[in-house]
Amino acid sequence: MHLYLGCFFLWGNINPYVQSYFYQFEPDVSYDFIFMVDTILVLANWIGYNLGTYLLQNRGWNPKMIIALGGTISMTGFFFSSMQVTLKSYILCYALGGGIGCGICYLVPLVCGWEYFPHRRGLITGIIISSYGFGAFMWALLSTRLCNPDSLDPDIQVIGQ
Repeated sequence: MHLYLGCFFLWGNINPYVQSYFYQFEPDVSYDFIFMVDTILVLANWIGYNLGTYLLQNRGWNPKMIIALGGTISMTGFFFSSMQVTLKSYILCYALGGGIGCGICYLVPLVCGWEYFPHRRGLITGIIISSYGFGAFMWALLSTRLCNPDSLDPDIQVIGQ
């Protein structure tokens, strides 16, 4: 799951491809779209952090159930975002669904690790956060390969944006 959560950090890698995709449907799409998605994604992730830790610490949910819930929400959001043709529906699926789902899962392994290894919190944190980073590295390579398999340069020049 930790490797999957690294996909949250992919927005910087895939946003040029996403913007060029939406250019087909909305030719007036601007670069503001990139920053709007990123802002909403981070906000949704923060909401998910709070929800996941609330379910774990206050409601006493099983960590596996919380991760299953968050993973299902984020994967569903990311999957449905791939079918969208409007910016609003894309933001709803990708930024809100994916962000909240990833946020729900993000802190649960850290809290569990700290409880199991109270005298090794720094080591546990480093291992878990490193797996998120490695996941981002791995998914960035894969997403670039999927979006631009031939490493083509852009062929449309947009002037004035």
